[in-house]
Amino acid sequence: MPFLNEKERINTVYDKYIKSEKFIKKWSNRNIGNKKINIELKYELLNILNEKQIDRTNKIILDVGCASGNKLKLFTQLGFIESNIYGIDIRKKNIEEALLKSPRSHFSVMDARKMLYSDNKFDFINLFTLFSSIISQNNRRKVVMELLRVLKPGGYILYYDLRYNNPFNPNIKSMTEKNINSLFSGLTIEKKNITLLPPLARNLGRFTNSFYPLFSKISFLNTHFLCLITKN
Repeated sequence: MPFLNEKERINTVYDKYIKSEKFIKKWSNRNIGNKKINIELKYELLNILNEKQIDRTNKIILDVGCASGNKLKLFTQLGFIESNIYGIDIRKKNIEEALLKSPRSHFSVMDARKMLYSDNKFDFINLFTLFSSIISQNNRRKVVMELLRVLKPGGYILYYDLRYNNPFNPNIKSMTEKNINSLFSGLTIEKKNITLLPPLARNLGRFTNSFYPLFSKISFLNTHFLCLITKN
């Protein structure tokens, strides 16, 4: 698929998302199920980083597919300094919004398949639901090649993405365990299943705090992989 066509496809898809009241309501932070999903993700990331005693002080992190800087708060809660946070996205409007949120951080309009950064620049790279938005396996490989080029030896990739396809959304394509192992071949990959099936989590209502952790113990109901990937 030509370079620009993939950009146009992604822009078209996300334009539809942000114009859809149904989509915006579905992912609203007012929903207690969505809040629980985000709390669990932060908790698991902190556990991974703290258990391995991975220092985040003065470490530079790149958020690939950063949207409008939605994960700034999460990164600072994980121990990163705002001025050490970089983000790229192919949508100009997203980057303009991100810069307004955090002028001390570094956000740029950029294609992840051809990043304008020097080799070995970053200590961490963040990949949240990025690859499920990339349909072509060839484009996925191009992104990984760039990720590994700009990541320092001994650096880490924080990975979180869908392990199942969504039958109601043809614009996403899951990343199976086989996909992950193939794309990041030769790297150290530690993974676990998290995130209770979102349509279920969003409808637990006042029972969320009781039933979310209970249902999360059922492996197949966890829809995402959370991985710590180390560049050896």
